[in-house]
Amino acid sequence: MADVLEINVPALSSDIQSLTGLLSSGTSELQALRESIESLSSTWSGPAHDTFYEQIAQDLTVMEEVFSSLQAYKEHMEFAVKEYNQCEQDVYDMVASISV
Repeated sequence: MADVLEINVPALSSDIQSLTGLLSSGTSELQALRESIESLSSTWSGPAHDTFYEQIAQDLTVMEEVFSSLQAYKEHMEFAVKEYNQCEQDVYDMVASISV
C-alpha cells in the first residue's frame, strides 16, 4: 500500500475549471429542458400526460441532485488546491529560512 499521496495542483486546478464550465452549461441546459417540458406539458392532457410529467419531474430532481453533488465536489477540490498551495508555500518558506 502506498505511503505517499502525490497531487498535481495545476492538473487539479484545470479539472476545477473544466468542472465549472460543465456545471454552468449543464445548469443552463437543464433550465432549457425544463422550459421545453413546460411548453410541451400544455399541449396535451390525460393519463399519459400525467405519467410523463411525473416521471420528468422525478428525473429533473435527480439531475438537480447530481449537479448539487458535483458542485460540492468542486468546492472540495477548490479547498484542496488552496490547502496544497498553502502547504507548498510553507515548505518553501521553511527551506528559504535555512541558512547554510
